[in-house]
Amino acid sequence: MAEEVLHAYIAAIRVEHRELNELMRAVRHAASEGARSNWSTDSGQRFVAAATELQRHLLDHLRQEEDQGALDEALSFAPRFHAEVRRLAGEHPGLAGDLREILVTARAALRNPADWGVIAVETESFLQRLSAHETAENRVLQEAFDTDLELGG
Repeated sequence: MAEEVLHAYIAAIRVEHRELNELMRAVRHAASEGARSNWSTDSGQRFVAAATELQRHLLDHLRQEEDQGALDEALSFAPRFHAEVRRLAGEHPGLAGDLREILVTARAALRNPADWGVIAVETESFLQRLSAHETAENRVLQEAFDTDLELGG
């Protein structure tokens, strides 16, 4: 990959991962606000909206990783990550499915508010798994491309 193309590629990865992180923060914030308001109808709707936006973005993000091959491209630079890349790719369906289930339950909770406590716990668990997944992907990309993606903590 030519140097300019590699820099543009890395810049696109940075933007994509920052957007995903921002949406994850928005979902966490919506869940926190929902809990503080005892899951009012408005807070429940805000949570569903934030989680729906995260789902849309996550599905696009995962599709891009699989179709455009950021991790596969990383393997061309650092084949030693083959097992890690396959493991990470194998997590994609579970992550997408977990978020889908949270949204199904959250939409139902708009009519049955008793379910919000479970949703909040499941959401935090999901966000921690997604964050760990993204951290592992970022580590592979940073090491393979010998760069800092500058994504912060």
